Amino acid sequence: MNRQKWGLTLFWIGTIYMLIAAGMGGWGDPPNVVRVSQALGRAFFFLWAFSVPIGLVLAGIGALLYVGAKGSRIAFFGVGMVLVVFLVDMVLRMYLVKTDSHWHSVFGIGGALILIMFAGLLWLWAKKRRTLEAAEQAVADFQLVGYGCFFLASWYLCGFLGALFNEGMKAFIPRSPLPIMIYLVLGWLFILISHYKAVQIKE
Repeated sequence: MNRQKWGLTLFWIGTIYMLIAAGMGGWGDPPNVVRVSQALGRAFFFLWAFSVPIGLVLAGIGALLYVGAKGSRIAFFGVGMVLVVFLVDMVLRMYLVKTDSHWHSVFGIGGALILIMFAGLLWLWAKKRRTLEAAEQAVADFQLVGYGCFFLASWYLCGFLGALFNEGMKAFIPRSPLPIMIYLVLGWLFILISHYKAVQIKE
């Protein structure tokens, strides 16, 4: 099997794994994954809890193999993603769970950095759009809407999560995070459309 076929196989394994494990595991009240984990044990819960990171690494490596990326790029992506998930979502999360800690200043600094980076993104986007042809400008415009939706999701997600540690904000935050999910879905939709448009231009 050549690199391209290996890549396609890995891509679909990662994608299907994410769709089945992450997509179906959260349904129900209590979620299906909780009921099944009680019968099958913690290993099943682990496979569900880390289904998106594992699926992302598999699908991402598969996509890079499929397009013929250099081995160093593939290794950088795979190892880098695994390290990020390990350090942030295993080491840091476990520490925060065990110590019941929350650092308001770090949370605030992160929010400020997002604002600064989004402003920089808008500036660079505007400079790049001025150099594009009409068809490519449409692609860039779809990307801008997607970025905007992600930015809104980030803003309301900060409020939603921040309210867990600030009694004064709880009166303004709904119990359901549905608005955040809508922004995230729209963001991914418009980014997907932008890439579809870009592929159409090349064809």
